[in-house]
Amino acid sequence: MIQEGAARLGKPSVFNVMAFWLVALGTAAFSSVNEREIRRRNRDLQSLAEMGVELEEIKDANEVAEVLLKKVCSTYNFNRGVVLAGRDGRLALRAWQGIEKTEESVQGTDVVVQQAWDARVPLAVKSFDRVKDPRLAALLPNARNVIVVPLIADGSAFGALVVE
Repeated sequence: MIQEGAARLGKPSVFNVMAFWLVALGTAAFSSVNEREIRRRNRDLQSLAEMGVELEEIKDANEVAEVLLKKVCSTYNFNRGVVLAGRDGRLALRAWQGIEKTEESVQGTDVVVQQAWDARVPLAVKSFDRVKDPRLAALLPNARNVIVVPLIADGSAFGALVVE
C-alpha cells in the first residue's frame, strides 16, 4: 500500500499535464499578440519618423497640413479626413482627403473642435451633430466613428485634424 502511494506521487496527474499545456499555450498566444503589437508600433514610429523628415523641408502651412493628413490616413487606414487651421476662431480648410472640397474657408469653430481644444486630447465621436458641428457635418457628410485631434502650438490651439 505504501509503495502504491509513492508510485502515484511520482507520476504527474492528468490535471497537472493539462494545466501545464494550458499555461504553455496561453503564454505562446500572448507572446504572439505582443509581437504583433510591437511590429505595429514599430511601423507607426517609422511612419512618424518619415513624416518628420518630410515636414522639416516644408515651409508652406498648406503643404504641412497635406503631408500630415496623408501620412496619418495612410498609416492608420482612415478613408476621409480634413485639417482645419487658423487664428481667432477663423479656421480655414488646409487639407482634405476622400471628400470634395466644398468651401474655401470654414468660419468659426464647431463645438467638438472646441471640446478637443479645451480637453487638449483627441476625441472620439460617433457622428457630428448638424446643429453643434455644422461645418464638420458639411465637410464630412454622414461621417461615423470620427477622431478629432486638437492642433496646439506654444500652448495655443490653432486647428484640428479630423479623420474618419
